Amino acid sequence: MSNDSTAPHVFSNRNLTASPTLDRLCGGVLAACLPLGGALNLLALVYFCSIPRRRSLAEKLYMVVCAVDLTTCVTQTPVMLTLLSGSRDPLMFYNQPFCGAWVIVFEFLQRFSVVLVMVLSVTRTIAISFPFYRIRQGPVLWSLVPYAGIMVITSVVGVVWFNVVFIFFVDMGYAIKATMGQPVTAAERTYSEVDNNLYNAQILGPSLVIFISFVITLVKMRATVGNTVSKQSTQKLHQASVTVALFTLIFLTLNLPFFVVLTCLSVDRVAGYSYPGPIIGKWFMYWHAFPISKVVFVTLNAALNPILYCVRMTKFTLWLKAVVTWSKPVIEVTEHGVSHVVIKQHAEMTKFSTSKSCNDINPSSEGERYHETTVVCPV
Repeated sequence: MSNDSTAPHVFSNRNLTASPTLDRLCGGVLAACLPLGGALNLLALVYFCSIPRRRSLAEKLYMVVCAVDLTTCVTQTPVMLTLLSGSRDPLMFYNQPFCGAWVIVFEFLQRFSVVLVMVLSVTRTIAISFPFYRIRQGPVLWSLVPYAGIMVITSVVGVVWFNVVFIFFVDMGYAIKATMGQPVTAAERTYSEVDNNLYNAQILGPSLVIFISFVITLVKMRATVGNTVSKQSTQKLHQASVTVALFTLIFLTLNLPFFVVLTCLSVDRVAGYSYPGPIIGKWFMYWHAFPISKVVFVTLNAALNPILYCVRMTKFTLWLKAVVTWSKPVIEVTEHGVSHVVIKQHAEMTKFSTSKSCNDINPSSEGERYHETTVVCPV
């Protein structure tokens, strides 16, 4: 492993042969995700936070997901600039403390988003499988706190006691953590192996649970199709389950490449090969698989989530339209827990009639004009 004499923490194993065109293409995708995903996730976060009270567990989880996705879209900026350079120039990664901060934050966001999707998917599977079972929100939400704490503590322990440093690895196009003891002690080697295995488990383990939960949800939803009584009594639950299923499907599709890369890396290690090994050592896998699967697809997932909210959540769409048209959207909750969007404007607007379904909202045939419009939508 060689390093840059002007920046001792910049390392490379091979002479750079990555495709500048492919790097710039990936950088362009990240550049598009930054404003689009950042703006939409910020608006979605404001929307979920504006729900005054009696938020459902899903709404609270979506609120945390929006915060994580927003931060992910912003955090990928250094990688975007590096890939757009076409020559893997470290740029922002020339600062070693910045490398350390980026690795800790980005890997935390990546692993925490996986467990958030797992919790959201599993709770929805329980809700559709046992519709009369009430899930307690407190234990579910508070269980995320120690999980997040463990991820932070393991990173701090490595830096303080096991000589872990943060370097910019040109071959991957982003910063990583490495044990740089001279020589590497048995304790440092053990920590490195445990840390790598823990990282793989925190990515692959919840993802397996997500896939199983996704399959169960599809089976349960299919069983309710055509059942008129079931449709009428569980329409709201079914619609919410479809949203979560689509949310999960997008996650699995865009994160599958990274699962494959991690699996190939693990196979090489189990076979006794040092990095990169015969599988990861191939040209595309070595130069492009990691930045594409770990950064580009993860960021794209974060940017697409709020688009799904726009398509599937009618209340959010109404609220977003009101914001775009400089109206004053207000989310109110009745004493029975039914939420509705109240849109107030200074200019006159058409009255909207309401029906049992949010999707059936149509302008009133009366053609009357009002300064306040109330649209009732199910939670």
